[in-house]
Amino acid sequence: MKHHEIFPPRDNQTIVAKGETEAFLRHVLNCCPTEVVSVFKADEDAIRFHPYSPREDGFSILPCPLKPCLIINLILQWLQHRAVYPEQPDIDGDLYRGWKIKIGTHGSDGIVVKPHWMICHV
Repeated sequence: MKHHEIFPPRDNQTIVAKGETEAFLRHVLNCCPTEVVSVFKADEDAIRFHPYSPREDGFSILPCPLKPCLIINLILQWLQHRAVYPEQPDIDGDLYRGWKIKIGTHGSDGIVVKPHWMICHV
């Protein structure tokens, strides 16, 4: 059984969603208020996208500005090959490798994706 969660912005600043499927990631990114992303930064902990180059080192320019729904494969490949998941929580239930995404509610805000354990309680 696939699990996902989406949380409306509490502070009117950030949308947070957790999931494990490509379909739900696509749904979340289709709802993204950011129109295009132009730069990204990837390390073991997170992959970040912004519509413009923030005042932070390490961002790379994408070949062209992309709509958020077009970065799905890049996110999935990063999760599969480069992301380092935190230590598995000690719980009763099944764990699935998933993701947690934070999206700013203003068009100039970025998108941050991190590896996340999805928990299925039986």
